[in-house]
This record gives sequence, C-alpha cells and structure tokens, in this order.
Amino acid sequence: MDSNLSSPAGHLTHFSASQNSSLKSFSTDELFSELISRTAFSVKASTEKEGYLAHQLCSNLSRFSDVHLNRHSITNLKNVYSAFLRSDINHRLPIRDSTWVELGCGSINPWSFSFLLLALGAKRAIPIDLDPVGDSEQACRTLAEIVKILLVNPALIIGGDSAGISQQDILNNLRGFGLKELSDGSMSGIAESRLDYRVESVYALTVPHKSVDVVVSNAFFEHVPDVNRAVESIARITKPGGYGVHIIDTIDHWVYGAPDSGPLDFLKVDSAEPLVNGCNRVRPKEFPAIFEKHGFEVLHTSYGNVVSLTEDERRTFASPWSSMPLEDLTPTVINIVVRLVK
Repeated sequence: MDSNLSSPAGHLTHFSASQNSSLKSFSTDELFSELISRTAFSVKASTEKEGYLAHQLCSNLSRFSDVHLNRHSITNLKNVYSAFLRSDINHRLPIRDSTWVELGCGSINPWSFSFLLLALGAKRAIPIDLDPVGDSEQACRTLAEIVKILLVNPALIIGGDSAGISQQDILNNLRGFGLKELSDGSMSGIAESRLDYRVESVYALTVPHKSVDVVVSNAFFEHVPDVNRAVESIARITKPGGYGVHIIDTIDHWVYGAPDSGPLDFLKVDSAEPLVNGCNRVRPKEFPAIFEKHGFEVLHTSYGNVVSLTEDERRTFASPWSSMPLEDLTPTVINIVVRLVK
C-alpha cells in the first residue's frame, strides 16, 4: 500500500465551502447574476466537488430566498393568505365551492394565491392583471412546490386552518390539475376551467355579472386612475352578499426607489393628472365612502403605516389635501373588508 495516500481506498471525500477574499467587493446581486449565467440552460456540474457545493448552495438559497419580497416564496404566500383571510375579523370568507377574483395579482407569479384557494376547496379562481405571465415555467414549478408543502406540512402556509384539511382533501380539490406537468414547468398542468388567468382592465372585466363570491386586491387600488369606476365594475361582478378584501398602500411610491423622497411628497404636486408618481393620491379614509356609494357595506377597516406630518408641511400641499385634517392624511395604508348588500 502506498504510504503517501492520506486515506484508505473507498474513503468519501468531504468538501466544504471557503470564502474568497477577492470576491468580497462584489455585491450579492452581482454574484447571483454570475452564478445564474454559469448554471443556465443545459450546463451541469462536471466534478464531484461542483455537484456537492451546488447542492449545498441550493439548500442555503432556499432559506435565503424564503422572504416576503420574493413572490415565489412560501413566506410571501403565507403572508398574502393571512392578510386576506384575517383572524381578527368577525367573519369567515367562503372558500368551499366559491369563486374568487384577485385583482392586480402581478405577472411575476400570478397563480399562487388562486391555486392555494383551489387546493383548499374553492370552485374557481380568476387572477387578473394588465400584463401576461412573465415566466410561466417558473410560475408552474412554484405551484408544484405549493402542493408539496400542503401535502407534507400545510401549517407552513395556512397556519391553524390546516387542522380541518387532509392530504386526500387537497388531492381531491386539485383534481384536473397535472401535478407532474406543473413540476416540469408546463402550463398544460393547469386546469384552465378552474384557474383562469385574464389580462384585462378592472374597468372592462369579462367575468359574468353577479358571479363572484370574493374579490381581493393587494396594493392595487392606489394605481387605479378612476377608483369610483373600478369599484362600480367590481360591484357588477360580485354576488349579492359577496365579499371584498382590499389592502391599499397610498404612500408616495417614489419612496421605494428614492430614499430622499417624502412619503407624502406627491401631495405637493398641483396636477389634474389622475396618477402622480404612479398613484392616484386618494387617501385611505376616503375609500369606505366610495365602496358604500356602490352598494357595499363596510365590515371592517384598519389603518396603518402612519407618517409624521406638521401643520406647516400640510400647507405646502396642493388642494384639496392642504385643507384635509391631519388625521386623514397621516395613515398611508388601509385594510378594508366589504360586503355587497344590493
């Protein structure tokens, strides 16, 4: 036997990651972009070490990316579910055999919340946005991941609501979907009669009148040029007694990309344009009256993300905001639950 060998034949090599000081100046975004380009398409690991380290990286990235800001993440889906089906409201939205519409679902991952509803027993779900699906393969694979979580540990997504649903219930509820096809990234796995993504305006909804049990939206209404017209359109498709849950972020959206901007700076702009900095500038406390005007009963409102504002700052605003009470200007988020009564 060669005495120079450090380990006996058959010994498994253990690899470990080590930091490279020359890469410290690169941002995480730059490193991710480089890794994505190197591992794209048909490229595969060519050594045992590459394969092992890639597996470890995938495990780390799975945890790293499970954040609300990642619209494909389980954390994001859990947060959306808990925001719409809130435990602090004295009612339960209907899921079993119901029809849901999600407005402004986003083209990055438009199906997840609707798909979750179907897995929990909804009859039909109609996510709606102005843009086509951006990456259908990734969006389909995300649906397959949701099924895996629901079958193994549904509490990770729906919390305590998981007590009343079994694995067989989920599989029965998803009858008609091709789970293998979804896992392969193919839209052929989607049962289009039940999960019906539509690219259309809220003003021209093709959903049949009086056919929807629940309409929901998240960070949608602040981007609508004509809120009255949008609520009128929603009322047309909602069944009498049907619900709406809307989370509306009325802050000046430039603060998300320009840290030096103030949260209410767009109220200083004297303009007749319906949107300023991408937002309509309707204040949170104005929304309940708009819904009531179109036949909705307001069941619940809560306001949040209150910003500081002085009388002197308010005087710099354009009309009508310059004369609004401070308490009507400082909240920038409203969560509102409504029910159609006529």
